[in-house]
Amino acid sequence: MNAVILDKDNQLINAEVELPQLKSNEVKIKILASALNPIDYQMRENEFERRYIFSPILGREGQELSQIKVQM
Repeated sequence: MNAVILDKDNQLINAEVELPQLKSNEVKIKILASALNPIDYQMRENEFERRYIFSPILGREGQELSQIKVQM
């Protein structure tokens, strides 16, 4: 799959990465469109902001996120 990766030198790289193997409690979704949140580019541009965010994935997520409701 295609991915944009933020490397250790703070550069964005367009890369082809292997699809992860799904576990029995996971779901794969197809992304048709996406956007950047201000926190995404602030992490790249602002050393002060990066010190407080420890996720390797751009953005922020809740610690206790555990339930998903799928609607079709």
